Order: sequence, then C-alpha cells, then structure tokens
Amino acid sequence: MPSTPSYTRTILWLDPQQVAFAHHIAQTVPLKVIAWGFPPGARPAADDPTEAFPDATRFDNPRRILRDNEPAFFLQLSGAPAADAPGDGPPSDDPEFMEECRDRAITVASLEPTPATASACSEFSHAGAPDPAHIIPLIRDTSAWRDAAEAIEHFGPIRTVTISCRAPARTGSLAARLLDAMHLFHALLGLPESIDAAHAAPSAPGGGPPVTSRSLRRIRGDLTANLRVGLQRAASLTVSDRAGQWFRGVTLLAESGCLRLDERGFEHHDPEGALIASSSVEPERLHPDAAVDAVSHTLRRLLDHHRPPMAPIDHRTILAMCEAAVLSAATGQAESPQTILQIARGGL
Repeated sequence: MPSTPSYTRTILWLDPQQVAFAHHIAQTVPLKVIAWGFPPGARPAADDPTEAFPDATRFDNPRRILRDNEPAFFLQLSGAPAADAPGDGPPSDDPEFMEECRDRAITVASLEPTPATASACSEFSHAGAPDPAHIIPLIRDTSAWRDAAEAIEHFGPIRTVTISCRAPARTGSLAARLLDAMHLFHALLGLPESIDAAHAAPSAPGGGPPVTSRSLRRIRGDLTANLRVGLQRAASLTVSDRAGQWFRGVTLLAESGCLRLDERGFEHHDPEGALIASSSVEPERLHPDAAVDAVSHTLRRLLDHHRPPMAPIDHRTILAMCEAAVLSAATGQAESPQTILQIARGGL
C-alpha cells in the first residue's frame, strides 16, 4: 500500500446531506477534519456534523478559516456557493481563494467542476494565477485504467465508445458525472464535432413540472448524449446523479474486438469472443461503499508526496464539452464544443 500522510489536516466544504459521506472518506484516507462549512442558509440534515467531526469548527468565510488555521488540504464536496465567493460558485471558483491556498501550500480538491464554465477559466489563466482545483475522482485516475493502459494502447483505432457514470446525489451532482465522462471521452477520441443530448429532470420542488437547466452547475437528473466524431465512428454516454448506486464504466469496440472496463478491472475479447487480456488482480477495496472507495483511493494518491503528481486536465476544453451537452439538452439541437471554446477565448 502506498504511504499516505497521517491524518492530513483538512477543511471541508459540503452540503448537509453529505456529512456521512464525508465522515467515511475522512476515516478511510485518513483526514483530520479541523473545520467544515455549509452553504449560506443550509441547515444540518439527518447526520449531525458536530458528531461526525467533534474536533472541528463550523465556518462561513472560507478565506478567514484558512488564515485562522494551518490546514494542508481543502476538500470541496459541494458546488454550492460560498458567502464570500464571487458569483454563485463554491470557494474554489474564486482565483483569489485559490491563490491564497497556493501561497499557504494547501492542496485543493473538488468533486464538482470548478470553475463551472469554459469562459471562467480565463480568470485562472492570467499571469501568476494558480491552476484550478484538482477534480476528483476521475476514471482515468483509477488503478483499473492504469492496468488497462497497455491493452488500450494496442487495441487499435476505436470504432465505438460507450461511457456510463451514475451515482446517488450525495456523491456529487450531474455535472460531476458529466465532467468525468467527458474527460474520459476526450482522452480516447479528442474533441467531438457536435454533441446531441437529452435530459430527464427530477420532479421540481412542490410537484411542478421537471425543468432542464442551461447551467452546468444547476442541472440534475439523467442525461444521455450522442457525440459526433467523424464518419464511421459512434460514441455515446449516459450520466446520472439519481442512480442509487455508484458505477463508472466504458465499452470500446474496434476491429480487434471489445474492451470493457469499470473500476473493478477490464476484459478485452476478440471479435469471436475469445479472451485476449484482462486484469490480473482486482483493485484493493478501502471501503465497502464504492463512492467512498473511489474518492479515498484518489485522495491517497493526491496527498502522497512520494508519488508523481496527478496529471492536470484541460479544464477549458472539457468544460466546453460539458456545456455543449447541457445546452443541447435545453435547446433540443446538436451543439458544438468548438464554438463554446471560441467564445470562451474571445474569438466570437
């Protein structure tokens, strides 16, 4: 097992329904939670954070809590807004907050896309600005993906891709699942020409009709998308934050057969069905809850300074793909990620 910092001093930003989830993560990694914060107006739900984190204090102002403590880690589980953050985003949307974290050598990780638009990435790209937060957990950071790297490299030109990311709401929003799927898709086939998406929204509060939001941060429910990547190729994805159980997987089809991968491992079968390659060892389980296990594995790797740093992601491009899917679901028409990228760069 890789070495990990012992009880990393941690500040949490979370929603009330995420208390038990956060508690399990903190015990598994392990993290020493010294402070926790809820969005303005949020009240504790069934799980009491003062019982889950008895040695921690509640905060409302993220920047002040950095100065009043000596944390090594800021873990953002919620995309809900902070009181002192610009716009309607969580703490890590604020470049000044991220700059303060960098200056204090505080690692920042988020389960939610941050910032939430491709255009907002420009605020992080000016001279001297810090990088956005580490987005976790991503399928490409799993041990199963690393084990399958050689098989994928020799798989040959991909003909068809199908990606599925589904989970309960307490483990992150629909945006979190969508970004994970788009990040994997981009690694496999690059930037799609267009995205044609459909959305199934949960019932609105008070029994009103379901609503499809145009905001990546506000959209909830299920989303499917067909991604156009040129002739003689097919690609689709399904994501949900109302699925009940955590699952992330991908199926690749090519002339060399079928490769299926999830967090437990992979199998590559030839066109006749014969097994060519597979995982030899199932990944170690840190926790019986698959979502806690996924986040904990990623955090152990992120916080282990003896291991190579995790690869950065192209936030602007991946967010443009996510925004194109959300816009398509709202308009009913296929949308171009490239157009959103050009607008984000000031090109249109």
